[in-house]
Amino acid sequence: MAFSSDSDEIHSLTQEEEQSLQTERIIFPTQHANKRKVSAAIFSVSSSSSSATNASTRSTGSVMYRQVTFQPDSTIDVPKYAESLEGLEFAGFATHHAEAIMTNWINRGDDNPDSFKMYIRAHLAKQNTITANSEDEKLRQLGIIEPYRQAILDPRFKAVRDTREIYFWAVETVMTNWSSIFALQGKLKQAAKRSQKKHKRQSLTSGTFAGPASAPTSSNATAAFSATPSDESHLPTAHIELVSEPPSKPPDHTFLYTGMSVCRDSEPLISDDGDLQFEFISTAPGGDFNSQDLALYMSEEKETAEVFRQYAERRCPSSESWIIRIAVPNDFLGSLDTKHIWYGYDWKYYVWLCRKALQLRAPRTYPEYCNAELLVGHICKKPDTKSIPDGEAQTRITDDHVLRIPSGPRVGEKATQHVFMSPPVYARLAERVRGRLYIEVVPASVPTHLIPAA
Repeated sequence: MAFSSDSDEIHSLTQEEEQSLQTERIIFPTQHANKRKVSAAIFSVSSSSSSATNASTRSTGSVMYRQVTFQPDSTIDVPKYAESLEGLEFAGFATHHAEAIMTNWINRGDDNPDSFKMYIRAHLAKQNTITANSEDEKLRQLGIIEPYRQAILDPRFKAVRDTREIYFWAVETVMTNWSSIFALQGKLKQAAKRSQKKHKRQSLTSGTFAGPASAPTSSNATAAFSATPSDESHLPTAHIELVSEPPSKPPDHTFLYTGMSVCRDSEPLISDDGDLQFEFISTAPGGDFNSQDLALYMSEEKETAEVFRQYAERRCPSSESWIIRIAVPNDFLGSLDTKHIWYGYDWKYYVWLCRKALQLRAPRTYPEYCNAELLVGHICKKPDTKSIPDGEAQTRITDDHVLRIPSGPRVGEKATQHVFMSPPVYARLAERVRGRLYIEVVPASVPTHLIPAA
């Protein structure tokens, strides 16, 4: 069951492109009408791509690709269409939940403006109203299949998981996995175009006495998927410099980090004009420190950002994950109306107000925090904070509910966050850090449960 959307159509393959990819041993024949059997090389990054340099005179930032290993002879079943039963199953839904979403989508009516992704979110929201006795039971009720339940509940990432409700992680996991289908479709389309150009060049240069063509191998497929920003990251090539090591810290600057998976369903971090769009990584009201507006959360500790990235990679293997680093001028930080809020009475109560998104009560109680441009403080890791009854935050939130730095020289110390409190503030930040952005890209990997059994 599949319906081709505009997004699917953009990346659809022609018959010639399909044949070209089969010749290159990038895709293989399959009996499934709505899936493609694709070489695991789709997840590869060549050594040349991680060390190449784009000669941009005014780049917005720099990118470095981490090298990963993969099994070049393995294959993965990729849906032909994202808006399909197979696409929903790829995202992590059990079949009967995927069927329910598809039924609602098919019967929506011609005048319904809602998108397919809104139907996914609506199904999750409906299932979230059912009471559950455990996090695993909650994920089952949401329709999440076992491999992704195990990923979300991986005990190695309990501290990170506890910074948000389990429902948040379920939605993020499903939506990121679903949006990665578009990225994989795009990679196939790009590989097909490169393959056709290569064959055209070969046909033009081959002569009467040319030797026989060599048989395609897994290395052909790997070469076809050499990663570049435009291919994998939605990072405009004209505004990105590829580097082989992180840029050094400029004098009088502070590094801030965040770790995340890349959801192709959202706006790009860098626009076609090279402007930074921090909306891409902002947090909706209901975070630790923002009850009213979108806010940009970052940390001075790379180790904190890295464990969030690792958790994203664990849950969303078919998507890239990033460590984003910005070098912020200290004079800009000093110019902001900044308040510090550390673990204690006010921290507990303010986090409780913000997690409940009490948009009127929080400003009345703590106007100095809500009106600040930058808040710096500790990170809460109590997922049920907003369900705490009024008046019980001081006893129910304890020192054990503060996130700790997971590794490095400061391991065990309380982790911190810098929160730029509204879009106008981080729009000014974007202007000051342009050219001081660095992204460490960890390529997507093969979701092992999707590899067909031998």
